[in-house]
Amino acid sequence: MGSLPAPVFNIINVASGRSEEAKNIENIGEKKAEFAERHMKRLSFWQGLLSKAKGKTELHATRKGIKDNYLAAGAGVSGFKYICRIP
Repeated sequence: MGSLPAPVFNIINVASGRSEEAKNIENIGEKKAEFAERHMKRLSFWQGLLSKAKGKTELHATRKGIKDNYLAAGAGVSGFKYICRIP
């Protein structure tokens, strides 16, 4: 399994009073948490799908789950590949 995502730091200048960006800082953390939850759901989905596929084909046998919304593999012919995508 890959490494955990790096933390995101947002620099906010509040020297001249509380800016609009500083007022909304709580929302930034909540949005980052939503992204992390979405990515973890995708990772879980791809891991489950790949474990079932290993019993039927070797196309994705060496692949691990990813956090993206698609999974691609070569078709064995130059220029062609299989792509599985979730919305």
